Parts: sequence; C-alpha cells; structure tokens
Amino acid sequence: MGLLSSPSASKGLGKAILLLSRIYQLVGLVSYIAGVVCLALLAHNDFNGKSYYSENALQPGVAASTISQADLDRYGVLVKELGRSSSSKSNGVIPVNYLTEVLSSVGLEAHRQNFSVSHPFAKEEIARGQNVYGIARAPRIASTESVILAAPWREENVHGVALAVTLGALMKRQAYWAKDVIVLVVDQEVWGSEAWLQAYHGLHRSKHLQSEDLPASAGSIQAALCLDIENDRFSGIDILTDGINGQMPNLDLVNLVTGLAQSHGGIPVTFNRRGNYRENSNDFDDVQERMVTLLLGAARQASLQPTGIHSSFMRYRIEAMTLKTYEEGHAPYTFGHVASVIEAAMRCINNLLERFHQSFFFYLIAGGERYVSIGMYMPPIGLLLLPLILRGLVLWFSCVGTDDATAADGADAGDDQANAGNSQAVAFLPLPAFLSQVASFVFAVLLFAGIVFISPWAFCSMVQAPPTLSVGAGSSLHSVVPLALALGFIVALPFLIPRLLPGGRSPDRHSSDDFPKLVLCMTIILWLAMLAVVTLINAPFATALALPTVPALLLMPTTKPRNTAVLFVQGILLLAFVSPPSLLIGAVAVRDAIDQGGMVPPSDWTAVLQRAWLVWHRAPVDYELLGIWLYPLLTLCVFPLTALTVAVLTGRATSVRKHEHVD
Repeated sequence: MGLLSSPSASKGLGKAILLLSRIYQLVGLVSYIAGVVCLALLAHNDFNGKSYYSENALQPGVAASTISQADLDRYGVLVKELGRSSSSKSNGVIPVNYLTEVLSSVGLEAHRQNFSVSHPFAKEEIARGQNVYGIARAPRIASTESVILAAPWREENVHGVALAVTLGALMKRQAYWAKDVIVLVVDQEVWGSEAWLQAYHGLHRSKHLQSEDLPASAGSIQAALCLDIENDRFSGIDILTDGINGQMPNLDLVNLVTGLAQSHGGIPVTFNRRGNYRENSNDFDDVQERMVTLLLGAARQASLQPTGIHSSFMRYRIEAMTLKTYEEGHAPYTFGHVASVIEAAMRCINNLLERFHQSFFFYLIAGGERYVSIGMYMPPIGLLLLPLILRGLVLWFSCVGTDDATAADGADAGDDQANAGNSQAVAFLPLPAFLSQVASFVFAVLLFAGIVFISPWAFCSMVQAPPTLSVGAGSSLHSVVPLALALGFIVALPFLIPRLLPGGRSPDRHSSDDFPKLVLCMTIILWLAMLAVVTLINAPFATALALPTVPALLLMPTTKPRNTAVLFVQGILLLAFVSPPSLLIGAVAVRDAIDQGGMVPPSDWTAVLQRAWLVWHRAPVDYELLGIWLYPLLTLCVFPLTALTVAVLTGRATSVRKHEHVD
C-alpha cells in the first residue's frame, strides 16, 4: 500500500503513461506488422515442427496387411451391385435392404435407423433418410469400446461404401480385436451422421432433427475413419480434418494415417489438395507451398463449417477424419493400397488402452510431416492484439486524467499526452462521472444484439411464415429479419447518441469530448476480450477478425474533425473493414484467391457476393441443426462491437456540433 500511495510512485506512473501516450501508435503498428510477419514465417521449417508420434501404444510399425484375394473379389462384387442399385434409383436413395443383407451375410449385426430433418423456422421437412450400420463384436472382451469405419452414401462414393463393408467383413474374421468395429453407411451426409450419433449417445440436441432410437449399440467410440473414394484407381489421399467450429482431431491420428500411407506403398498424402513439396527443404517454392497449405487449412477452420461426415463425430469427443482419394494424372494406386492403410490404422487404434490425449488438439497443418502447434502460433497472435491493449490503456488514462485544464484528444496522440501528463497520479483519480452512463449505453447495445440474435425464432413464430416467403433472390425471413434489425439500429445511432451524451441538455465541452473516447475504450476492451477468448477455441477465426479490426481501432482518431464529411468518410471506411457483411464477403474472396492462386477477377465478384449471402442465409439454420457458431458470433459479438464503433464516430460528430454551438 505504501507503494501505491507514494508520491514518487505516482510521479513515475505519470511519466510512464505520458511516454506510452506518445509512442503507442508507433509501437502498435510495429507490433502488428511483426505479428503478420511471424505468422508468415510459420511456413518456414525453422518455425514449425516435424510430426512425430506422442502415443507409443499405437505401434504403427507392427501392423501388417492381411487382405486376401477373396477380399478383393468381394470388393469387386460390392462395387458392381452398389453401382447397379444407385443407377436404378435416379434420386439417389440408399439401398437399405441390400446393405442390410450384405452386412448380415458377412457376420455383422445389421441394423437400420430412420431420421428426418425439418426446417427450424417453418413446419416443413427438409430431408428424410436411413442410416445402415453393422457391428462386429470384439471376440475376447466385453463391448466397452469401439471404432467406427464410416462412409457417406452417394453415387460417387460407391467404392467407399464397398471398401467399408469389405474391411468390416475382414475384421470380423480376426480374433485379436479388443474393440467393437462398427461399419456405418450414412445417408444425407452430415445430417445423417449427426442423427446417428445423437441416437447412439441418447441425446436430442435439436427438436428439428428427429431420429429413431438405435436397436443395438456398442462400446464407447474411440475414433472414426470416414471413406470418400470415387474411383478404384487414384493418385493420392487427401485428408480432411476440419470439424464443426474448426475443431481438429488429435494430431496423433493425423500422423498415424500419414505415416502408414508412406510405409504402405508410399502413397502421397495431401491436405486440402496441397502438399507437393520437399518436406525438409526451405527453398522459396517449398516454403510458398507450405504457406498455401497453412492458409487453406486456416481458412477451412475459420469458416466453422463441416468438411465431411467426420465433422459430427468431433462434437462427441470422438477423433475422426475423412480419407478422400483423388485422381490427378497418373493413378498407380488401387483398392489394395488404401485398404491396407485403413486396416493398419484400425489395428493401431485397437492397440490403444485409453483415448487419444497425448498429442495436440490445437494446431495447423503445414504438410504431411510438418505442423504448427498452439505454442508456435499464439505469440504472433499476441503481437497482433498488443496494439489494442496499448490503445485501450492510453484512452482509459486519458479519460480518467481529464480536468478543466485539459483539451480534447488532440492529433489523436498529442492530447492523449496532455491528458496523461496533467495528472501524475492519474490511476488513482476518481472515475469519470459519466462512466455509468457509458456502461449503460454499452449494455443497451449488447441487449439489442441479443434481440437481433433471437429475432429469426421470434419473428417466424409470430408470423408463422414459411421459409420460402422470399424478399429477394435466394433470401428468406429468417436471414433478412436480423440483418434488417442490425442495419436499422446502426442507422438510428446518429439520432440516439445526442440524447446519451453527458452534455445533452447543457453542453459541456470536456464531458462530450470524453464520451466517444470512453466508448472507444470500452469497445476496444470488448474486442480484445472477444478475440482472446475466440483465439483459444479457433485461432484462425480470431486472426481473420483481428487482421482488419486491429489497425482500424488503433488508428481511429478521437479528435474533433473539421466537418462531418470527414467523419462520414471515416465511418464508411471503418464499416468496410469491420462490419459483419464486409467480413463475410472478405472471407469468401480471400478463400477464392487462395484456391485460384491470385486475386479474384472482377467478373467473379458477383459469385463471391452470392456465396457470402448464402453463408449468412444458412447461418441460423446451421446453428440450430448442427451447432455451428457463425451466427451467434456475428450477431452477439461482431455486430454490437461494430455498432459501438459507429457510436464513437457519431459521438464525435455530435461533439463538433455542440462545440460550434457553445463557441
């Protein structure tokens, strides 16, 4: 306590704050640029790590292929029969009866499950399907644990379904299995896998996804391998790892499949169809290829969208991935190669005595044998967020240290220096008298954001309008209503701010000057808190938000502009960077640019806008059915913070008018 009340300590704090107010913009810009550079350097081998096995119990070198000629023959017959069944059903209906008979004939317990999906905002059915699964019980142990071999049903994946059934029959004949093996054929893609998993675990997360109870189940599911095989010959295996909300499987599972593919025939392994480089090389072309691999993986995680049926499993703490074969030029690999990899991977998982836990769950993939762990990418993200900490501190001390001798925040940094320097014990002065009013305003904005969030459910329940009631091409009420409310609120802010200013009835120069500064300070604090929390869950999503937002908030002036036209231009530029629509459009454009290897041409921007609107249009539905966080993040986090940032500009404009009136 002596230190806090010491005059020398207060004087030293005042000097430190004065120095910070002079250099915070320069330090913030340097920190931001350094963060971006460090993120780019993660593609260099000196700044990422080489993959390794953390779980020794996997024993990948022990597993050997036991596939026989009889298995190859069974696979060929299944491909022909399933191809005939799919071609005879032009609407792509899953051949439930045939699959059930085949699973029963190879010794598996065959069962089926019906499910239906209804639209969350109307009383109409979106899809209906049937899942088929078979269980091979572990011969020497109770059904306490299990492993899943899954394949989505569609005409292009007939080979994947045939391979899953063939391997299920092979594993049924083996006596060394310590876990039950479940062969699952999923209808309707992610909806089908989610319906099956809800029934398997006895959960009903959404009333709009109705599924029958399973007639039989196995033990606790430890892992799942999903197959997406379009042809009987292929050039390599593309591994899909991204789950719902950017969740990733344990890195040991990724390394296991990658290592087995190399040891069983040297099959090339890619991620997002990238990975054509030398693993241990730091040549420019190889570093560039690793950077593209990192960017594509980060873009998929930041999208929060599922990339396959494996995405549903990770919501239930089940490590899963999809193995997708591709044909590109020469295709020397056949069924035997991929079957041996999958069989060996299943046998390695069978060796586990506990769940995957030793390796990383938060990481980025730079290639087949390179990864970036959370400990490698968090420091650069910290450098990106440091400018917000510096600007928030300067604004706070500037508001606390304001008195009648202090001018407004001049030249954006000059008067921050004056405010901080006019009080040596600035941290120990009383809080601004209007802090509670600003806090009430911030709370009101957050409360309105909650109204925007629930508006699709509330409005559609009151109006009882079907989702096909369109107000534009490809639009409907559940996506138009929250967007209209949000835009209407931002447009109304200029008329609300004058009533909220502390000098609203008797204009006071200093309090009205400090109002936008204090609102900006609290806005920065909320941005910082939101980005810090999201970074721990989905670092690519937080980084995508931070890249345009941090410089906008760091460089946003709080000084009195010469006229409101300057404010208007600043507001347009700000909204072009940090508003939810611009972030969606920018995300889609960046993803297209990465895929195409260059800038999006002007002729493709119409398609970019359409895809961005489609993402927003589906966001409430995906949140209700699959628990995707995109809609709540945009409405409960990004929208209110954008509105508060607009309030800063509006408060400055009101301050200008007040000062002109007083003068």
